[in-house]
Amino acid sequence: MQIAIFHYTKKDEDFSHSMRVLRAKVREMGHDLRVIRKHDCQLDWTGKKTRFLYKNKPLGKVDVVIVRPGFNDNYDLEAGAIKHLQYCGYTVVNTHLPVIITKNKIRTLQYLDHHHIPIPRTIVAYSRDQIEKAVEKLGKFPVVIKKACGTQGKGVLYIPDAQTLTSVMDLLMDWHGNEYLIQEYIEEAKGKDLRIFVVGGKVIAAMERTAKPGEFRSNFHLGGSVAKVDLTPDEKTLALKAAKVIGIEIAGVDMLRTHEGPQIIEVNSNPGFEGIMQATGVDIPGAIIKYAVSKAKIAQAKKMSRQDLIRAKVSLLGSFAQPDVNLAFA
Repeated sequence: MQIAIFHYTKKDEDFSHSMRVLRAKVREMGHDLRVIRKHDCQLDWTGKKTRFLYKNKPLGKVDVVIVRPGFNDNYDLEAGAIKHLQYCGYTVVNTHLPVIITKNKIRTLQYLDHHHIPIPRTIVAYSRDQIEKAVEKLGKFPVVIKKACGTQGKGVLYIPDAQTLTSVMDLLMDWHGNEYLIQEYIEEAKGKDLRIFVVGGKVIAAMERTAKPGEFRSNFHLGGSVAKVDLTPDEKTLALKAAKVIGIEIAGVDMLRTHEGPQIIEVNSNPGFEGIMQATGVDIPGAIIKYAVSKAKIAQAKKMSRQDLIRAKVSLLGSFAQPDVNLAFA
């Protein structure tokens, strides 16, 4: 099968661990691989049909495109290429809309809350005054302040007291976008969270991440430690529901264990593999490729069914267009 990996890395030497192992796994499983860099693509409307160009030529036959959306800024524009692939008839994993939703923490929380999925108490603020009022409304320090867009713990601040809030306020005002999530700090989590890897509506792996000493963010890339974890039925159900309501096929769902039960803090459309593979031993890239291939086969079967239906209709219309002459004059 012809599998393409669509990525946003400008140089091959900048490939992440996840990108490298995914690329190697496609070949190991016997598929043909195409690595498509977004910066070498063009969206083309000059002919009779919408076209997706790669290095100035039509992309051509690809059975399925696995998207690694490694971008945070200008996500509406960056994700446009994913939508164009879909418009051109390509089978894509993950699709455009779930990527757009998950690249913005505010939009993600809106979807989760609308579908009654528990999240930490959060207030969105757009100015210095609103930030101060949000902290006051939450009732106590510490609080967590996040940029609306950001991954791997970037753009996340732990604010233990009013003095710290005052000292970082100028930094906050310089953040691009000026949209801030002011969120309660879950004391009982103690610098830990769960990363749950979902592929095609199934939980395939889960780990607990623990922040390194002196750090509250538990991200693996920030030095956090990881360990395999057994999920409760409620945690598994909640992770799957979060992925389902957003419509995302491959996701890293981040969850906190609280006194009030599990709460979702983020859904990631470009989850890394390294930490969770180290913790669980699960073949993450293999699972993704198997799912992508199954989706491609379903799409091909549907396409064939449509073609068979069209042929049947043409044949039927043809029979009406050729009346039996003997019967016509009987």
